[in-house]
Amino acid sequence: MSKLVYTTGGDDGALEQELRDSGRPEQLIHVCFDAWDFIIGLRCGTVVQFEHAEPHGGWVTLRNVVSLRRDGKDISPSGSVATWAQRGFAVRADEIVWIAEGSS
Repeated sequence: MSKLVYTTGGDDGALEQELRDSGRPEQLIHVCFDAWDFIIGLRCGTVVQFEHAEPHGGWVTLRNVVSLRRDGKDISPSGSVATWAQRGFAVRADEIVWIAEGSS
């Protein structure tokens, strides 16, 4: 995927269209504009559960991270994501290989 440059200024409609025009998958766009229970899988095998995402260039900051796992095991430092990822967990957008949306 190409490197993205996002506008700032709070116009969600313009940002959403910019993401669509860049060819980002619909589900990735969805997690940037809806707070819910999401899980993503990264190319390295890490699985991250979170509630919202914010795009920044070629990166996506995952907010309200609930868990960080690999091979079924918690891999967050000290076993608590809340203590070290308070400002979010940034991943390269190109490293995301799948996204799932939780149920209500």
